[in-house]
Amino acid sequence: MIQDHALIGKSYINIVGKQLQTTELIIYNVAPYRVDAARCLTKHMAWLLQFACLSSVAVCGFEYPEGSGKWSEFPMHGGVQFFRPTIDTDSGHAVQGFIHSVFKNYVSLNRSRKLPVIFDYLTNAERPDQPVEIQLMMVFVALESLKDTYARSKGIPYFCGYFRKSPNPTRRTPTYSFEELLKLMMHEVGMRRGWKRIVKMRNEIVHSGISRKPFKARVQMYDRCHDILREYLLRLLGYRGEYMSYSRPNVALTL
Repeated sequence: MIQDHALIGKSYINIVGKQLQTTELIIYNVAPYRVDAARCLTKHMAWLLQFACLSSVAVCGFEYPEGSGKWSEFPMHGGVQFFRPTIDTDSGHAVQGFIHSVFKNYVSLNRSRKLPVIFDYLTNAERPDQPVEIQLMMVFVALESLKDTYARSKGIPYFCGYFRKSPNPTRRTPTYSFEELLKLMMHEVGMRRGWKRIVKMRNEIVHSGISRKPFKARVQMYDRCHDILREYLLRLLGYRGEYMSYSRPNVALTL
């Protein structure tokens, strides 16, 4: 990966909201029958970098063979954001360590757990000038998706609109609540607390469309949701190393 040196050390203020080609990813010795695999790899890298940055990252084009001038280009959406990234993106060493730490697990989990969808929700929730209720809804939907894919990956039966507590469910079979599945999901990666207040806020907004809590409390809950989702995803991916707290900017945590 080779980043554009003209961008390194520049103020983010001047590039926020813009679409920029920032990085070249060069893969050597790609035989013709491996081109599709190489393209798939670049997309994996883009999604992981999006999670690391919490900014839209996408593959804008391919050239194959190198130096041939034979380009395939793709439409883009979104622009540069910089606000409380997951990984210290000012450190090339930290980003490299993150990619090396999680890449294999990401490749094995990205489809079954719909991780690109989750990364997109978290990134879009960070777009400026949105009501905090919209931001909260996005992180709640991300939690709902993770809960759903967790239950399906564990073979929990889904019958008549609910996950059921029996391998041979009927309409009378007891159902799992959102909180119960969230607790099981979090426990599996070693997270034991933090979701009860989130569930209460989620129910309040989903059922009424707006929270009755003060604005400051809603912002704090949004921050807390990001903290929990960030930690869960890093644990799920098997990350080992430092990452940045969302609710406490510039504070590094360790897994």
